Amino acid sequence: MGRLAVTGAGGFIGRAVCRAAFQSGHEVVAIGPGSAGADPRLRSHPEWIADPADLAPMLDGVDVLIHAAGRGTPATVRSLASPAAQNELEVAAAVLDAAAHAAVGRVVLVSSGGTIYGDVPSTLPITEAQPVAPASPYAAVKAAIEQLGLAMDRSGRLRCVVARLSNPYGPFQYPWRGQGLVGSVFAQLSRGEAVELWGDGRTVRDYIYVVDAARGLLAAATQPGRSIFHISSGRGVATAQVIEDAARAFGVCALVSHRPDRDAGVSRSVLSSARLTACTGWRPVVDWREGLLKTAAWWAEPARLQLAPVSRGQSYRSAHVL
Repeated sequence: MGRLAVTGAGGFIGRAVCRAAFQSGHEVVAIGPGSAGADPRLRSHPEWIADPADLAPMLDGVDVLIHAAGRGTPATVRSLASPAAQNELEVAAAVLDAAAHAAVGRVVLVSSGGTIYGDVPSTLPITEAQPVAPASPYAAVKAAIEQLGLAMDRSGRLRCVVARLSNPYGPFQYPWRGQGLVGSVFAQLSRGEAVELWGDGRTVRDYIYVVDAARGLLAAATQPGRSIFHISSGRGVATAQVIEDAARAFGVCALVSHRPDRDAGVSRSVLSSARLTACTGWRPVVDWREGLLKTAAWWAEPARLQLAPVSRGQSYRSAHVL
């Protein structure tokens, strides 16, 4: 694969990709605020991504770019005209234009498998053959970004691979962005607070440990342009079960605070990753119980108790299930 660049390298997914790539012997260029935190040995560019002309020099000699940057969440992308939605689209366009200008060999777009199909009435798990049917502005933005990359591939400007993630979880998933149920639950458990459960807790999602997700993205990066892959566990877990299992892994009895139902997106989402396995041999190796134990151990470290999410303007209790 040669030289690999990762946007959003300071974020939850980007950090894990940088570490996995570096451990695999790749030269890694980490791009975005907080990128130095991915690994101090990496070449990092902590600037915000804005103008293609500013980004292109960072991509000099890069063979593969994994675009994991994104600050939008279902809570912030409530309309297509919202600043968060516009930022997502503008950043993706800047990254794609810069990659084409720098002659990057392949771009992997990290997309959302949990929202992009809408509610699927057919038998789960969902395969990549399922038509995309976004039912929220957030999902529509993710679908639009996919189409931008695929259109540039069809025009011959670059090669684009779409990687649709299920719900990643694990260490370094800070909950104050309002995204990531597992991180939100552990944050509340670590502080001895009641875990908020919205609705009846029967919403089902596919959760994948973040290290497995990072390995999956690196595997997808080896595939031809215009490929679309799921990176998932293939197993569904209900929200109420997530709370119960996380509490067990943390060694506590969860106090649950029930809240009225609210729009949590699609009711059930479980993805098949058989295509990626068939093409690359990748498969998840960390099962649900082991992943929760690893995540619980990270949250149990004393440093976690110093987190102050309210100072960032958003309570971690409002996390969404994607």
